[in-house]
Amino acid sequence: MSENENLDANSEDSNKIADGVKETSKIDVHAGEHSGDGETDGQYHADAGAGVTETGSVGVTSHAKVDGVDVDGKASVDETTGAQGHASGSVGSDGAKGSAGGSVGSSVGVNLQDTVGDGKNSVTAGVSPSVGDQLSANISGQLTEKDHIVTMEVGGKLAAVIGIKGHVKVKIDTKPIGDDIDSAEHTASEIWSKLT
Repeated sequence: MSENENLDANSEDSNKIADGVKETSKIDVHAGEHSGDGETDGQYHADAGAGVTETGSVGVTSHAKVDGVDVDGKASVDETTGAQGHASGSVGSDGAKGSAGGSVGSSVGVNLQDTVGDGKNSVTAGVSPSVGDQLSANISGQLTEKDHIVTMEVGGKLAAVIGIKGHVKVKIDTKPIGDDIDSAEHTASEIWSKLT
C-alpha cells in the first residue's frame, strides 16, 4: 500500500537572448510526501520534500566533435532565493539512487559542466561555486544498470556564505563486453568440439 500527497505549483519564463544563450526565470513551490511500497518498474521509491524557491539563470551551451568524440559544454550564471528541504531514494532491479539535503538563503553562482562521449559511454563532470547569504548541504548518488548501460554518479553541495557544488557521472555500455564474452565462449566451444 502506498500513500502520496503532493502540492506543486510552478511558473517558468524562458527567453532566447542569442544563439545558444538563454535566460530563464523560474518559481517553484513544492510540498510532498510519498511512502509505502509504491512499486514502479521494479523500483521502490520513497521521497519527501518541501520548499519555495525562485531562480533566475542566463546560460550558454556548446557542442563539438574532437577526433570523432562528442564534447558538450554548458555554462550559466544562476541566482537562487528561497528555502527547501528534501530526501528521496529508490532501490530495485535497476539499482539504487538517493539524495538528501536542504538550503536556505540567496546566492549567485556559476555552473560549469562538460560531457565527453555519446549517450551510452560518457563522462560528465560539473562544478558550481557560489556566494551569498546561504546555508546548504546536499548529497546524492546512484549506481544503476538499465538496457546494458551502467550509470555511476556522485554529487554534493556545501555552502555557508561561500559554496561549492560538484558532480561526476560515468555511463558505460556493457553490451559490447557481453557480446565479446558470448563470442569467446562460442569460439572456445567450437575449438573444444573439434578437439574431442
